[in-house]
Order: sequence, then C-alpha cells, then structure tokens
Amino acid sequence: MVRLVGSGQFTETIPVLDDQGHMTPSDVERELTVDVALRWGTGYDTVTRSFVNVIATPKGGTHVTGFERALVRTLNEQLRAARLLKNGDEPAVKDDVAEGLTAVIAVRVPEPQFEGQTKEVLGTPAASRIVAQVVAAELRAFFESRSRGSKQQARALLEKVASATRARIAAREHRDNQRRKSALAASALPAKLVDCRSTDDRSELFIVEGDSALGTAKLARNSEFQALLPIRGKILNVQKSSLADMLKNAECAAIIQVIGAGSGASFDLDSARYQRVIMMSDADVDGAHIRCLLLTLFHRYLRPMLDAGRVFAAVPPSSSARASAGRSPCSGTRAWVRWTRASSRRPPWTRATGPCAGSGSRTPPPPPPCSICSWAARSRRAATSSWAARPSSTPPASTPDRAQRAIPFVIMTLPRKIGAGRRGAIGR
Repeated sequence: MVRLVGSGQFTETIPVLDDQGHMTPSDVERELTVDVALRWGTGYDTVTRSFVNVIATPKGGTHVTGFERALVRTLNEQLRAARLLKNGDEPAVKDDVAEGLTAVIAVRVPEPQFEGQTKEVLGTPAASRIVAQVVAAELRAFFESRSRGSKQQARALLEKVASATRARIAAREHRDNQRRKSALAASALPAKLVDCRSTDDRSELFIVEGDSALGTAKLARNSEFQALLPIRGKILNVQKSSLADMLKNAECAAIIQVIGAGSGASFDLDSARYQRVIMMSDADVDGAHIRCLLLTLFHRYLRPMLDAGRVFAAVPPSSSARASAGRSPCSGTRAWVRWTRASSRRPPWTRATGPCAGSGSRTPPPPPPCSICSWAARSRRAATSSWAARPSSTPPASTPDRAQRAIPFVIMTLPRKIGAGRRGAIGR
C-alpha cells in the first residue's frame, strides 16, 4: 500500500458581515488537507472511495478529478524515465493506470462547497489543484525512494501499467483490423479490375505492372477466363510492416479483395475467385523487385495459394523471333516455337528453322540456316530437364510483304515451399 499525505493553501472569497451589518465580500485563507491510500492488486477491477470531512462523496468531485489527473501524468513520466515507454509510444491512459487499483481519497476543508442538496459531489475548485500537487509530489518521492522493498514495488507497478497499455493498444488494433477486413470483404471489387466472364476451373488472374501493361494485356487475353488487375509500381513490403499497415495499403488491399478468400489465418482456399494467379512484371530489376514483393504478400497472408501451387510468374522473353518476307520456300509463313521443357542450368542459344527445314523432330539437326526465315530464341532459366524447340505443324498464313513476329513467353510454377529446388511445368 502507498499512502500520500499533504496539504495546501488557497484563497476563497466569501461574504462577511461587517460592523454596519452589511455583507461584504472578503478573501479568506483556507487550508486543505489530503490523505490518499493506494493499492494495486492482480485483478482488473477498480475501486475508488472519496470523502470530504468524513462525508462520503460517491459521485466524486473536484478532489477525485485532481487525483486521477495527477496519477496518470506522474505514472507516464515515470514510465518514460524507466524506458518502459519510448518517446513515440502511445501514453498510458486512466484505464491502464486504474487496472486493479483500490484507492481511498479523503480531504478536509473548512466550509466545503457541494453540488446539489445531497452533498454527493464536491464542488470546491481549489481542491483539484491541491490534490493534484500532493499526489504528484508524493508519488515521485515513492518512485525515487531508495529504501529496501520500495524500488522493487515501484518497478513492478510500472511494468504492470506498461503491460496494460500494450494490451489495450493490441486489442484496439485487433478490433480495427477486423473492421477493415469486414469492410474489405463487404465492399465492391476495385474499379480497375478487368474481370473475366467465367468462374470455372480455368479462371486466371493476371497481375500486371501499370496501366500501359494493362492495355497491352487486354489485347492478348481471353476475356472468357482471364482477368487483369493492374498495380501501381511497387507494393508495400509486408515482411517489415504490420497487418494494419498492409490493410491500409491500396494495392495490397485490392489484391486481397479481388481474390476474395480473406487473408491470414481466415484465408479459405475454396472461396478464391480465381484458380490461378499469374504475376506479369517487366524483365528488369524493378520488375524482379515487384515480383518479390508480391510473393512476400502471398507467402505471408495468402499462403494456401502457394502451398496449392496456384501462383505463377510470367517470364517475358529476352529476344524476339522474326521471319522476314522474301522469295524463299518458306516466305509467307510464320515461325512459332513452344518451349516444352527446361534445364536447371542456363541454356545456350538454341537455333530453330522455319517450316522450310521440314524436320519435325524434337531436337532437329543443325542445318544450314535459311537467310530468310532462320531465327534464334533464348529463354531465361526455368525449371525442369531439357530444352526443345520445334515449329508448329500448321503455321498461320500471312502476307509475304510483311515481317512477322512470334514472341513466346514462359509461365513458371513457383515452388510450393520457399527454398524448394524443383518447379513445375512450363506453359506457353
């Protein structure tokens, strides 16, 4: 138990009867005595009793107001002095300090002023200031005391208040996150989403980099089962951010909202609106960084999609393939290539010929290249066993006067577990 005792002086203006029988306002010096007893327990309930001249004031008054204000301010000062709260942390409030507190506040003052006829609330204005001064001074003396036992009690009290403050902040953040999640799940889809028409097992969501890539992808997609979602630059690094910061980020919230299966522990894989999510970014350092940030988001908050092997990365080619027009046995045709397998090492330049080569084998011999339709294609590192390039059996016809271009791309299945060495199949 901690006992705080003190007193203070104040001046009060009251009407006084003079010699002529008239009421004249006069200043009178008053003394107010304060006696407070405090005890913190292991519970969570707060019990406060207040008295004025041995008269109970169950509804408080100015003396209780001064006590609460001084108690909160002094404990915040001591928490920061003990480095249990940093300068940028949220301070403790009345509920944190009063958790498990039993307090008795008693004051003695001549001619107290009460509010109402029941005398349940003290109304003397000076009582608030004097009680606050006494409580603050005596509490500082208690925390700075060097006597045996006082230092351990003061440290235990500060740790209790700091723990209550952290618990309150964590509970509030949890409520805010749940409200954001509920609002995110109930809100409409983002306006920038270019959705597909079907919702069957073929449905795919392409996350593209910027509006320019969105315009290009619109021309190449199959609107029956392929949806597009553009993102603006690099998203938030969720590995270094809290859940609240992630939900506040517009791009992260849009991705979670579009997939429609929740996030974190509440993620439901069966409720996902798309069967596959394919990330399409540029073939540069920034594109690789964006892909890494997206993978971090999926790994931390949408992990079941990674575990199910439903997250892919579209790798753009490092070169294009051209079939030039001219007077040649293969003029007027287009050379197409499909990479069916890949090796674990970086592949060399692979040369394939147009339809004029006539060979349908998986690994055609190196014939003399045709000066009109020969081309070379090089792919990035992907993930299975060997490379093969072959032209399609029925290439589409085209005008001989125009040069044609066939640009393949590779979709890599991302590893189901971070650090796994083997990746899945490759598609066109």
